[in-house]
Amino acid sequence: MNNQSVNNIPNQTVQGQVAQPTNQPVAQPVVQNTVPVQPQAATQPVNNVKTKKSKSGVVIILLLIIILGLAGGCYYFYDQNNQTIDYYKNYYSPVTADEMTKLDLESTIVKDLYATFSTTVEEDYFAKDYSSNTMKLYIALKNVNIRDYLNSNCNMYDNTKLQHFTCSGNFTPKAIDENVVKLKLKQLYGDNNNVELTDVQLSNSCYGGYQYISGRKQFVQGKCAGNVECLVQAEKELISATSTKSGVELREQVRYYSTNISVPDYLKSGIYIYKFRLDNNYNYVLMSKELSEERG
Repeated sequence: MNNQSVNNIPNQTVQGQVAQPTNQPVAQPVVQNTVPVQPQAATQPVNNVKTKKSKSGVVIILLLIIILGLAGGCYYFYDQNNQTIDYYKNYYSPVTADEMTKLDLESTIVKDLYATFSTTVEEDYFAKDYSSNTMKLYIALKNVNIRDYLNSNCNMYDNTKLQHFTCSGNFTPKAIDENVVKLKLKQLYGDNNNVELTDVQLSNSCYGGYQYISGRKQFVQGKCAGNVECLVQAEKELISATSTKSGVELREQVRYYSTNISVPDYLKSGIYIYKFRLDNNYNYVLMSKELSEERG
């Protein structure tokens, strides 16, 4: 047995390398005294406080802008409404004005009004009274739009009521709903026209011939089987038209004559004045048609 030093440690080979012996001391863990950290109270960051204040300011400003905008809008519409009311009061007031303006006889308003309310010599001869209830209904029916005429039937038609007019057999009469006629009356004579719905026939002629059937709420026109001849002639001419802020006046020169009979007393030659006013619905409604004292 060889005498070797106890401290000599034989060399060890690791993966073909020679590991050198180490005499370094092993480090011992050091225990440090630690002081426990106390939790701090939660504090609001300064920046968050500023942000909230800024947002509140923006909201207040937006509310003020909205309130001012609404107030301004209300005032604008209130002012516009007042201006509109003043405009119509000044230019479309139903109060008669003294100043008159001459209108072109070929203007649309003049031609339309004259075509609507003027009459033929036959209508004058058989109607006798232009302002009668029957004549107002006749003019309203005459001015109903052709699209409002209905192909109807003879149900409830009384063949004994209107002279010369019948409704029977294969005859298909024309009918007009009473609501259409009521609307036309308002357009021509105003809301408070007081026209009674009734049968329409001018004297014993074939002009008109509408039987008002309340059970059907319709005017039904029968078939005329005869006629009475008009022996009077007339010359009619629209000679002038004027307007005011509230209405229109038309002047018509008329001359009645006959070579066969004496002209009836109710047919008077002269200048007739049609007076219209602008109503609240902005329709020119007929107020009157009268014989003027002016000399034609």
